[in-house]
Amino acid sequence: LVTVISFIVYDMHVERRQRKLLENAERSNMVVASLFPAKVRDRLFHERHNRDEERMSVRHLARGASEISRLRKFMAPAPRQTQSQTADSDNSTSISNSAPAIAD
Repeated sequence: LVTVISFIVYDMHVERRQRKLLENAERSNMVVASLFPAKVRDRLFHERHNRDEERMSVRHLARGASEISRLRKFMAPAPRQTQSQTADSDNSTSISNSAPAIAD
């Protein structure tokens, strides 16, 4: 019952927000239509759309590149230990400063 009421309240909130957004977009369109001829208006909207798409693609590529590099570092094989490092690691009283950190 609580879930149903929560969903209905959330749905009403989303509908109200969408309605306000649509009204704002219609007002903006009417202002632009009254100030500029159709060709200029179309060019302005087209330029804005292209700029927004470019920003989104740059953000997506940058985020994707960093995620890929993090994944590659994580998946990289661990460096092999030499005999002396293996002997040192067997000694439980020694602390090595050269050992890689467990967590960042």
